[in-house]
Amino acid sequence: MNIDYNQLLKKIKTIWDSIHKFSWKAPDIGISKQWLTEYDITIERQLCKFIKSIDNKAVFFAEEEYENIAKKSDNLRIIDPISNTFNFIHWLPHYSICVSHMVFWEVLFAVVYDPSSEELFYAEKWKWAYLNWKRIHVSNNKTDLSIIINHRKGLDITKLIENFYMMWTIRSIGSLGIHYAYVACGRAECAITLPKDIFPEMAWKLLVEEAWWKFTDFNWNSISLETKSIIASNTLVHEIILNKLKK
Repeated sequence: MNIDYNQLLKKIKTIWDSIHKFSWKAPDIGISKQWLTEYDITIERQLCKFIKSIDNKAVFFAEEEYENIAKKSDNLRIIDPISNTFNFIHWLPHYSICVSHMVFWEVLFAVVYDPSSEELFYAEKWKWAYLNWKRIHVSNNKTDLSIIINHRKGLDITKLIENFYMMWTIRSIGSLGIHYAYVACGRAECAITLPKDIFPEMAWKLLVEEAWWKFTDFNWNSISLETKSIIASNTLVHEIILNKLKK
């Protein structure tokens, strides 16, 4: 499937650059869930419409209106219109749009765009990972580690901090897409999460592979649709972190 993903990169920036200035004005309109704005829906609809215009066979798995669409597709587009809507609403940095393309369960393309810092992370299969059109790589650091964790229910933050804080720096940014992107570009050595839906993580996995880092569950297994835990690292510290998690 020959697709020019540069069109999508430009569209993502165009959509976000016209919307993110309204972040502090965006009310939470969520009823069935907390932290939903009209812009979540607007961005998702605009992206789906644009993708259909360049690929009319695309099927969507998206955060707001396509969450229950059949996921078994040989041409799947995965979209999170605002990853960390809480930050978007409260005028805090580090929220993002995350889009990827999966064909026959193989991710061909993934992008994470943080409009608050104007940083565009993306990767195409076999073509490396990039930040604002410059190639990125994981860090080669094995000491004084920076570890990013998420606060999703089920992840015992207190225990993690007890295991890690005397040795390393623990932080949380909020947007899972940015968590993984920061490991890919060397700003952190590891990201740890318990995913709600594995589809976005399967997509962001491409950033891992193309930036030469490691992405497994807590038992060192490759991720699948049944995966319940994820550790992404610069490879050098993967075993060290996993051993700490087991304790």
